Amino acid sequence: MAYRSRKEIFCNGESSLLAAIRQGCACWALDVETIREIEARGIKHVGVLVKESQELYVTTVDRFMDKAVVLNYESQGGALQRYLPLKYFKKKAL
Repeated sequence: MAYRSRKEIFCNGESSLLAAIRQGCACWALDVETIREIEARGIKHVGVLVKESQELYVTTVDRFMDKAVVLNYESQGGALQRYLPLKYFKKKAL
């Protein structure tokens, strides 16, 4: 389970989160290495818990491996990550 702020949703260059959601490019990102470790341990689901709203976004590890785009922001202080659009998550309020 990742613990993220809503502002950490990747908007892929769109001017706002709402615009990114409308375009279908709003994503949650997880480190490639973290996904590999989770998969190797046999874990089937991953999730993101949103700090501000206590919303839970859940998806399968398989979706992260099959549908996510890998982007590398290491040169900008980030990490090698997989970005999965919000449409591949089930959202639940806690």
